[in-house]
Amino acid sequence: MKKLICIFGMASVLFSADAQELLKLTGSEKVLNVQNLVGNPDGSVSYISEGKKKITVPGKAYDYAWVPMPKEIAEADLILNSKDFPKAEKLYSAAYNKYKLLGWDVYCTMKRAQILAEENRLSDALAFLEPLQSFQALNPEVQKHVMEAQIYYSRLLIQSGDLKKAAAYTENMLKSPDDNTVFHGFLNQGDLAVLDHRKKKAVRCYLQAVFLFTTHPDRPVVLYKAANLLKEMKDDRWKNLAEMLKKKYPDSEYSKKI
Repeated sequence: MKKLICIFGMASVLFSADAQELLKLTGSEKVLNVQNLVGNPDGSVSYISEGKKKITVPGKAYDYAWVPMPKEIAEADLILNSKDFPKAEKLYSAAYNKYKLLGWDVYCTMKRAQILAEENRLSDALAFLEPLQSFQALNPEVQKHVMEAQIYYSRLLIQSGDLKKAAAYTENMLKSPDDNTVFHGFLNQGDLAVLDHRKKKAVRCYLQAVFLFTTHPDRPVVLYKAANLLKEMKDDRWKNLAEMLKKKYPDSEYSKKI
């Protein structure tokens, strides 16, 4: 089966530049800014108070703990981008164990699934991501990782050839309150229609993504897909989309390919 373009940004950093170490205690509305936050083998977390005293919070006493992206994970991302999959997997595995209580368990799981997919072990990658499909994180930053993992799961379903399951999963994506998920739902519908040789439907799906989400960073590739399909269909409207692509995204690789 022809491998589909997977456009979702797996290397995105999903926290603000001024992110701090955070701890939300169970039953409290306030999120604490703390220092030297670490996870412990028993599920508790520890941090250093302003008075330089070590404080340990049992696992049942906090909703979530969070640290900005650790340097080990940033390093693993660079190694993954260089295609050194064994080394990257080793780094993500170690980072998962070290930072799983601090908001980076889902991210590391997602990246390890990506490595499996890059190694053409799609069934293993899907199995790795399966537990995240009904997961709800209390930490809003981790929930962003969850939604990214769910989008990636949907792409792998298509790549694996399980189109019936992919179609059902995509329908649910379109019901999401998250704009990014809905954008990728329309993208998936377009790709599934292409595989089913329904080019007109594919164009309609792509254009819904293009015109409903005008600031989405992956808009150029969807414009490219829609324009190419119209060109194949000898529909002159492809020129309008190509012009839009070149005008709005002159530096995009897709603008140069059209």
